[in-house]
Amino acid sequence: MRWPFNCNLFIINDMFKKKRYILRLDDACPTTNWKQWDMFETMCDSAGIKPLVSVIPNNQDPKLMIDPPLSTFWDKVRGWQDKGWMIALHGYDHVYVTQSGGLLPINLKSEFAGLEYDIQKQKIEQGLAIFKEQGINTCVFVAPSHSFDEVTCKVLHNHSQINIISDGMSYYPYRKYNMLWLPQQSWRLEKKWYGIWTFCYHPNTLPDDQFGYVNDFCHQYANLFVDNLEDIYNQYQHRQPSWLDQRFEKQFFEQHEPFK
Repeated sequence: MRWPFNCNLFIINDMFKKKRYILRLDDACPTTNWKQWDMFETMCDSAGIKPLVSVIPNNQDPKLMIDPPLSTFWDKVRGWQDKGWMIALHGYDHVYVTQSGGLLPINLKSEFAGLEYDIQKQKIEQGLAIFKEQGINTCVFVAPSHSFDEVTCKVLHNHSQINIISDGMSYYPYRKYNMLWLPQQSWRLEKKWYGIWTFCYHPNTLPDDQFGYVNDFCHQYANLFVDNLEDIYNQYQHRQPSWLDQRFEKQFFEQHEPFK
């Protein structure tokens, strides 16, 4: 394979960096499947893993109304934060109002992509206001269904302290639209040889027969999991996508049709 001469050194340098894993748990809200979430919490505590948890400030998605509302939900989130778990703003109400895939057309539905600046600004500010009221701190944004656009990035940059987006297809984090994109490339834990990999799970819908695999993997490779994003941000905040990253993204979208 012939590589462009000006990117060889950057690619080789990346490949010799230590591989790291991030466990991301999506769709935390008062009416979640608490049996499943409690299983994940017990597993993470046992393995010493501090996951990135995507919390919906004001869930209105009927598909996520599984259990009766937990009256101590925000106590639970504060408890995660106190244990060092990383909390992300997962949109505002998790209701899809457009059919746009945005910058990452994995799903053709969105709470944000395609909306005007002021509407997106209102959603993000309302979500962060709830976080502030509940004593929750975050520097990370997770868009429901991976769908957001350049306007979303501008709003986050101009009107919040959020500087990381957990999304994108690459081997390592990179800077784009004034945000650090922390790639989320897989929905199943698996051994990797290099790169920083975010594995996304939805505890609400994980089949019971898959939990044993998750538990075993997390305990076996617990030392590879990231437990603090500050070092990641400082190391990669100025990094641009390499040719290899761009090839990764191109191949992913060539092989995956968007979900409607």
